[in-house]
Amino acid sequence: MKYIALLLGIMLLLYGCLDYFRVAPAGPPQLVNETSGGGGGVTATQPRCPDGTPINSCSSAKPMYCSASQTLEQRASLCGCPVGFIMQGEACISQCTDGTSLDRCSSTKPKFCNSYGQLVDKASMCGCPGLSVRSGEACAPACTDGTLPGACSAAKPSYCSESLSLVPNPSECGCPEGQVLQSGQCKAAKCIDGTPVGACSTHMLPTYCDESLTLVRNPRECGCLSDEILTEDHSQCLDPDALSYDEGDKFKVFGDAYMRINEAEWVECSTGDYIRMQLQIDNSEGDRPYGISESDLRLFIRPRSSSSGDWVDVEYPSHDGECVEEDKFAWTYTMEGDINTGMVWFLLPSLYDSNLEYSVYYEGIRVELDP
Repeated sequence: MKYIALLLGIMLLLYGCLDYFRVAPAGPPQLVNETSGGGGGVTATQPRCPDGTPINSCSSAKPMYCSASQTLEQRASLCGCPVGFIMQGEACISQCTDGTSLDRCSSTKPKFCNSYGQLVDKASMCGCPGLSVRSGEACAPACTDGTLPGACSAAKPSYCSESLSLVPNPSECGCPEGQVLQSGQCKAAKCIDGTPVGACSTHMLPTYCDESLTLVRNPRECGCLSDEILTEDHSQCLDPDALSYDEGDKFKVFGDAYMRINEAEWVECSTGDYIRMQLQIDNSEGDRPYGISESDLRLFIRPRSSSSGDWVDVEYPSHDGECVEEDKFAWTYTMEGDINTGMVWFLLPSLYDSNLEYSVYYEGIRVELDP
């Protein structure tokens, strides 16, 4: 028994020794300030930068970073930038190199500080300095009126030279209104009688002052004299008395062929009022055929002594219950030795009026009718 009691005593002794030398596991590191304890001992501190930021950490003042050497340095890629700033390299900026704020025009036109802190040309927003004009987003030098070099000014005949001078150049730039180019110079745009270019003369109708300062006949623009008749296509002025005949007269029209117009009368039909007349082509003495078509003969109606009126084509009263086409003129070639006689009809544009003058024209020849 004494041996058993001895063995138990030894085991208790060993257990007590193990408990004495056992070490508790380490907890998380504790940060402590440097203080003097009551027993006079000094505790070590964690390294920090001058602003209190622990090493290897971002400062609250972006983009500063506390390095291992306890130095504050810019590290925008790691710590970011404050609101209103952008990253440029490892720094943060809020303006361009010339001091212009982001997304603003520089005082140096046409420069613009973009959101990346770059100065770029933006003439559409920032404009151009004096004596220059916008060319895309850039500015190009110009003459005093804003004309680019090598271009014509809006003030004719000025031209902007490469030396940025406005010089006359009518051959290239033309002349101002009211002037025309003559011998390389701009001159007053008037004809010899004082008529302005592009106008009708008031002294010599139907003459017109053209761009070469020449008076030319132009019935289309200027009309005719009061005793003349303007053709339907407005290309000629006809003198009613120059080649004028009365109804029943015989006159030569081609070679040895003669024409005569007779028996003109006013006819009322259900489709309207007509002028009906007899047309005769006498080619009995001719030695070659003579052709004539409906479009060669026109009726002209006008108030007496007026130069304007209505031109009427040949038109027959087809399918008219009251008027019948009898002895219709044969619009064909009148052969040698032939006499072609027949009736021709004209549909009047309005009711017949005895106060109007009715004349038939054939190639400038006029025959006055008496319906």
